[in-house]
Amino acid sequence: ASESDVSPLGRTPSGAAATQDPFAFPREGGVLDWDLGSSDEENGEELAPALCSLKSMAREFRSEAKGLEAELRAGECVARTTLAFFGEDPPLGGALAALQVFLGQVGSFAS
Repeated sequence: ASESDVSPLGRTPSGAAATQDPFAFPREGGVLDWDLGSSDEENGEELAPALCSLKSMAREFRSEAKGLEAELRAGECVARTTLAFFGEDPPLGGALAALQVFLGQVGSFAS
């Protein structure tokens, strides 16, 4: 394989064309299709723990993302309430940014 066919991991995707993006990961049946130079059974045994670990990490990241989204929504609600208290019209999607600008203006005025 030429240097342009080799991925950053040093492996050549099976059936890779010379013009293929080296960072594009080919998929076949939802699984990465790498030619690792040994039998599929051996590769499956070696990769199974890593795939399980990646799936577990993905579940954790999705769970964390949901929590962060909930926190962001709560923060937006608090920002809208705070801006409304001071008679400011909060924008629909950017109440936190608007509150930051407003507090910056209050800080500049106070000093």
